[in-house]
Amino acid sequence: MRSLMTWLFHFESVIFLWILSLIVLVHPQQLRYNKELSKHVTNLLDGLLKEDRYDKRIRPNFGGPPVTIEVNMYIKSLGPVSETEEVYSLDCYFRQMWVDNRLKFNASATGLSEFSMNWLFLDKVWKPDTYFVNGKKSYLHSITVPNKFLRLRQDGLLTYSMRLTIKASCPMHLRKFPLDSQSCPLDIGSYGYSNNDVLYAWLKSNKDAVGTEDGVNLAQYNLTGIKMKEEIRLSSRGDNFSVVAVHFHLKRHTGYFMLQVYVPCTLIVSCSWVSFWIDPQAVPARVSLGVTTVLSMTTLGFGGRSQMPRTSYATALDWFVIICFSFVFASMVEYAAINFLDKMTKDVAAKATKKKRPPSAEGEAQPSFILIRLLRDVALWFYRQFKDPWQLPKTPGSKFSQVDIYSRKIFPLSFAIINTIYWTSFMYYFDDEPPVREQVPMQTNM
Repeated sequence: MRSLMTWLFHFESVIFLWILSLIVLVHPQQLRYNKELSKHVTNLLDGLLKEDRYDKRIRPNFGGPPVTIEVNMYIKSLGPVSETEEVYSLDCYFRQMWVDNRLKFNASATGLSEFSMNWLFLDKVWKPDTYFVNGKKSYLHSITVPNKFLRLRQDGLLTYSMRLTIKASCPMHLRKFPLDSQSCPLDIGSYGYSNNDVLYAWLKSNKDAVGTEDGVNLAQYNLTGIKMKEEIRLSSRGDNFSVVAVHFHLKRHTGYFMLQVYVPCTLIVSCSWVSFWIDPQAVPARVSLGVTTVLSMTTLGFGGRSQMPRTSYATALDWFVIICFSFVFASMVEYAAINFLDKMTKDVAAKATKKKRPPSAEGEAQPSFILIRLLRDVALWFYRQFKDPWQLPKTPGSKFSQVDIYSRKIFPLSFAIINTIYWTSFMYYFDDEPPVREQVPMQTNM
């Protein structure tokens, strides 16, 4: 057994020495190969970028057809979206691809069909002056180094990739807020070249020219679709320029507004109806309940709206708050009407029981007495016409006005009918966007 262990130890030692010698012999050869390859690549790039052969100030195909810039994007995150500023943000990988025939090379010399260059190489070649037409404030990620690179293929195809955070404008139509949907555009074009020099197009070889990472979502919106298009626009200079555009279709989540506005406002309106079951003679109770509900509705519906969109027109949320406030205010007016009518009927009845005053000594009625008698007759007429609906019930022990009894049914029924009309109209009949007008060329100051 001991001799067997000794033999295995010697065998492992021989194998280790053989592998070590193989590494020592191969490693210098690999180093020499890498050194020669690096030298070939350096000579190749130096040859391509010679000053007498390549001028980075001149676009590819200069004097000929326009160079086509194929664009694609990969969305890492989307949002936030601000209604008050009408802007949105996104984090993405932005890639541009174009062919520069001046940079074609023979792959047989190096055995490589393409090279991946770092961001320093970008200063040596021509690049399109791409910008975001509706951009507000965008920046390139630069930690720990500028997040961009360039890839060169043997047929002269250049792939320029960078990671950007883009903040762009998003014109919003908020008449259905918060039951609305929005379409936020991102327009991409050349800052200085017309369509005679540079054309933009979405990447055809990629099924989804604008892709999204799994799990991309927003706090208040749901991304329902992405639409892309290519178009030629007219600039203020009088020439045309090429633009590619992508529209992010967003559907707003209504859960926050249901919990913070719709349900509380509905409950406050329901609380105002409690006064219909309180004795009209209990003035402090009914007045305090009415004032409390009105103030609560004012605070909830009209106060603390710093985060709400500031529009010159009423939104769907504004209409709902106005409806709720009207019902709460109507509850107070109902109690005021009860007191007014009750006092009026009592005054008219008291005057009706008085005996008629004798005429004046001269036998002629004074003008003031005639006016008073006329007003009395008018009040008596109104009293006789409306005494049945507005009088207190004659049932012994009952303390409620007929107005309160009718209001218990009329107010909830009216509120339910108006809510049905409100939700049906804003959910199914009102459009998110304004009516489509005649299409005219979009002008951009350039």
